[in-house]
Amino acid sequence: MKKFFIIFCAMFLLATRCAIPAAADTGPKPSVEIQFKGLENQTYFVTLLSEDNDTGPRHAYLPDDENADFYDAIYQPGDENYDVFLKFAAYQDSNNFYFLQEFSDCSETQAFSWVYMPPNPFKVLLYFPEQDCYLEYDSILSRTDFHAVMELEVYNLHFHTDGTATADFTLREIHDTSSELLYFFSRVLITLAIEIAVALMFLLFERKQLLVIAVTNLFTQMALNAVLFLTNWSSYFDFWLMFILLEVGVLAIETLLYMIVLPKVSKKKPRRWKYIVYPLVANAASCFAGILLEQVFPALFY
Repeated sequence: MKKFFIIFCAMFLLATRCAIPAAADTGPKPSVEIQFKGLENQTYFVTLLSEDNDTGPRHAYLPDDENADFYDAIYQPGDENYDVFLKFAAYQDSNNFYFLQEFSDCSETQAFSWVYMPPNPFKVLLYFPEQDCYLEYDSILSRTDFHAVMELEVYNLHFHTDGTATADFTLREIHDTSSELLYFFSRVLITLAIEIAVALMFLLFERKQLLVIAVTNLFTQMALNAVLFLTNWSSYFDFWLMFILLEVGVLAIETLLYMIVLPKVSKKKPRRWKYIVYPLVANAASCFAGILLEQVFPALFY
């Protein structure tokens, strides 16, 4: 029994640790995408300005702050587009929003994506290096969807000698429900496949055992993804706090259901330690799978 308790503690710490930098399961993460129209012949960079001086792993560059070691520069001399970084860092926003050192060259893609814990609320800022001018969309925006997609049309663009540009804008929110549902169920099915594979490793291969595991995971993972997806998270901290609490709840529900149901449906009753260790190992496996798949198929998670 002592041996199994040690295994339980080790796997719990592993699963909890994995939940922080990535996803303990293949869960979604908030994102913002801005699609631009009317700038097809321009060279320009885009960033989102934040009301807070940090969000997720990104933070402002504040060399004069008392915590300057934390708010250090991510870009260094010699890095690609370092001159553009300096321009964004020097921008003074009228609402005192912060540049969080996240920007992209959108000249070819005509789209900007912040795929991991974007700021909320935010402002859209463009920089045109050939004219050395800034263009700011003059409204403060909020992410109303978990995966927010907006189309920003820019017309009547004029550059001025004082380093600013003016233009007229039309903003439209895009709700791609079909893609969201496809990615949603893909994440659920991936997690389910991993959980079943781990169950076979634990010699839980009776048809009714696998059915219980499949139904349990289908319920818990759909509930987890639905809560994360439907909630409009206001901060990185709120998201991860709720994510960890939900994951602990998922582990508890799965363990409890296995302890109650599996003995009743099994021809050969599994040893008790499997009810505890199996869901921990399965969630740890989902964690590592999520890390790998996120690098190969990032669209599934954002």
